[in-house]
Amino acid sequence: MPTLRGKVSRQQFPAGRDGQALVLDTASPHGIAWRSGIDRLITDITPELAGDLDCNSFDLTSVGNIGFSAVTGTLAGIQNQNLLDKSAAESIAGIYTHNADIVMADNSITGLDTLTFTDTAGTIAGVQNQNLLDKSATETVAGAWTYGSNIAMGTNKITGLGDPTAAQDASTKTYTDTQHLGYLCSSGVWAGGALGGTLGAGANFMPITAITGWTLHAPNNGWTESSSEFEYEGTYPASGTKTFLVQYTMHLQFYATGAGAATVALVNKITKDTGSGYADVPGSFEISEVNEYAVGFGLTFHFHSVSGSCIVSVDAGDTIAFNFGTFAWGTYAPVAYATTAGTEGATMTITPIG
Repeated sequence: MPTLRGKVSRQQFPAGRDGQALVLDTASPHGIAWRSGIDRLITDITPELAGDLDCNSFDLTSVGNIGFSAVTGTLAGIQNQNLLDKSAAESIAGIYTHNADIVMADNSITGLDTLTFTDTAGTIAGVQNQNLLDKSATETVAGAWTYGSNIAMGTNKITGLGDPTAAQDASTKTYTDTQHLGYLCSSGVWAGGALGGTLGAGANFMPITAITGWTLHAPNNGWTESSSEFEYEGTYPASGTKTFLVQYTMHLQFYATGAGAATVALVNKITKDTGSGYADVPGSFEISEVNEYAVGFGLTFHFHSVSGSCIVSVDAGDTIAFNFGTFAWGTYAPVAYATTAGTEGATMTITPIG
């Protein structure tokens, strides 16, 4: 190998061609040789490659920035225009498949269009997606829901309700109407005349008689009247029995003849016939005071008022009646004046209670 001293000239190197670089070569007679390759990596701090740079499975380290000459330039096969900046707001056009959970911490997912699940047991806030409700669709709710505030139905309805069985069960209008049908407002008059003939000494009650001439007033739901007998012909519940509150009032002006007639009183009561004759309804018997009278021309004149109420349970076919009579001591014959509308006569109101 030659020893170089002083100034080195071109003639002291082996022959070579343009573009080649001088490299150590122990196989060369001079120990050095010209070879084709890159000759400016040391002196050129901004080299430009004429071809691909192959790292030959080695790492490219301590890189500051990587710039691309086109948006379609790739990094690990991904076009640089599609690379994500985790600190920036990005729009992702592709479909990502995640093999593990996405932890959002305290952040939100916004702007969603469609969210699908791979199975029906997938949950949102702990609710399986098969149990999520669509407020615009017809849904079947199997669970028991408890509402902490009122449910505003607007003009909509709750349908499909059965008959209520528990205290807090909802009911339909049909059921409610069925349970409350049976209201009756009626008034009756007395045409005047004898109130049952002459009562002999030792007897106290004149024969009880039913008032005639009843008029049924609106509203009247399900009741009919015939021969002073009232019958409910509306719908009965499954038990077959309906219960009513009967309220009644009677005003009657009359005179009485005979000894002791000054002590005459007016009596009212309600009776019920189940098919075997009328029986008094317990709690319905009422009697007026006996000290309301005036004496003139050998007669005693009376104006009495009686009011009462009772509860009656009826089955289909039962009838009820309003009855009145007089009570006194001694022998007397009461005769009633013809009633005056709004002054004398009877009124009876029947209200369903069960």
